[in-house]
Amino acid sequence: MQNLRHIIILTTFLLAVSVCHPGQGHAQFMSRPAALSLEAYPPFPTPNSLVTVSLSSYGVDMNDATIDWSIDGVAATSSRGARSIQVPTGDGERTTSVTARIVSERGGTQTLLKTLAPGAVDIIVEPQTTIPSNYRGRALATSNTQVRVVAIPHLYKSGVKISPSDTRFTWYVNGAVMLGGAQLGTNVTTVSMPRYGNLEISVVVESKDGTRTARSSATVRPETSRTLYYEVSSLYGMLMEAPRRFTTSKDEISVVAVPYYMDTGIGNGQSLTHNWTEDGNAVPVTSDPHMVTITRGTGRPSRHIEPTYTSTAYDLVRGVGAFDVTFTNDTNALPTI
Repeated sequence: MQNLRHIIILTTFLLAVSVCHPGQGHAQFMSRPAALSLEAYPPFPTPNSLVTVSLSSYGVDMNDATIDWSIDGVAATSSRGARSIQVPTGDGERTTSVTARIVSERGGTQTLLKTLAPGAVDIIVEPQTTIPSNYRGRALATSNTQVRVVAIPHLYKSGVKISPSDTRFTWYVNGAVMLGGAQLGTNVTTVSMPRYGNLEISVVVESKDGTRTARSSATVRPETSRTLYYEVSSLYGMLMEAPRRFTTSKDEISVVAVPYYMDTGIGNGQSLTHNWTEDGNAVPVTSDPHMVTITRGTGRPSRHIEPTYTSTAYDLVRGVGAFDVTFTNDTNALPTI
């Protein structure tokens, strides 16, 4: 009898809750409404590529459905009945319309439209590091240096290229969004290389009306900064060979230290002091802190030259390598590479 009384009380309480809160009681059993949609992959189509457009049917029975695809109004008979279709994007100056007509006994007839607006964006990476003016290669990034990044979008509307000033740019560095999100016209930005590891840069570009978009990414791998040493001739200027050992029949030789891939503030001599040693003894610095002059004198013919530099602006003291100089009476002597 006691148990029966408890059951009656509990049942009455549950009925009262369902009456007082009918919305909450039913919400627990509500399901997502059935829907048909067209999805494109990749989500950022590029010009002259293939895009897969697929029919997504959440909660819809498609077993008896007939699917007819068309591209820019032309029937794609080879894909009749297929759940997906591959669509060429063209040169990017025009959009491509993909239509799926679905006929089923239960759902009737539905027509879905997907507009493909291919776009592209180029990323130009410009490490702010030093290279000689006559160097044919490009500057490379090193740890803790600055990298200037430029995005060049290729978005078109009605056959006319959209200006970068009318484009929103969302920059990402190692997966984290920069500048607080999308910014209009910010196609140039500067980022810092990490102390360790690669720098992953991505950008998403979008027209102001949101109808055109593109995405691209680049990986910047850190290199090792180095200093090479070149002989400077009063007649020919800086010679193009950078040996580890200089052999000369002259009474003196001038050598310049040329930094590669160092932060431009350091490598260009800002707040920079060179200290040169010859066999462990200090060598007077010339007006150019990057250059040292070694004389034959009466000392031993081979000398070991070791420079270091100090940068007060960057709180950095670092060795930059070493080289040897050998004085000889052989006028045909060549430097050792």
